[in-house]
Amino acid sequence: EILVHRAKEIGISTEKATEIKTVIETVGPEIQKEKNALDKLYIELDEVTSAHPIDGEAASAALARVLEKEAELKQRHFAAMIEVMNGLTAEQMTAARKILANMPPPDPALHAAMMRLKPKFEEIKETVESNALAGTPPPEDIHERMEKAHMLLKEGDVKGAEGILDELLNSL
Repeated sequence: EILVHRAKEIGISTEKATEIKTVIETVGPEIQKEKNALDKLYIELDEVTSAHPIDGEAASAALARVLEKEAELKQRHFAAMIEVMNGLTAEQMTAARKILANMPPPDPALHAAMMRLKPKFEEIKETVESNALAGTPPPEDIHERMEKAHMLLKEGDVKGAEGILDELLNSL
């Protein structure tokens, strides 16, 4: 997707960008399905390792499932990447690699925490929408507090973000 969004910078023609987009649209639903399954496994791993005491056997089994699903997902990504990259010139590949090298790597622990908190974000949104339909306005600072929760998550402060979400849910 980065190649499509930054096609001009990489030197990719509109026609080639369309070809890349077609590959993405073909493989994308499969990859998304795998990502959704992986998200559930991250949540499971987070739940197992959040218990006290931690059941070592259950934690190891949950980690093995995460690693297996991650490997499957990476294989799908890798195959799609090879297909796309083989259609580029050497110069385009060099430009694409420079762009990709400057991107920050994903943080699996943060991703797991975000997936665990996603239902709370959704519940807040649904409650606000439902209350609005019933004529009850949301708290004045709700947008500010939601932004703060997102910022805390990005900074790695999962407990702080969850605290804000819980406060919001209780106030609604």
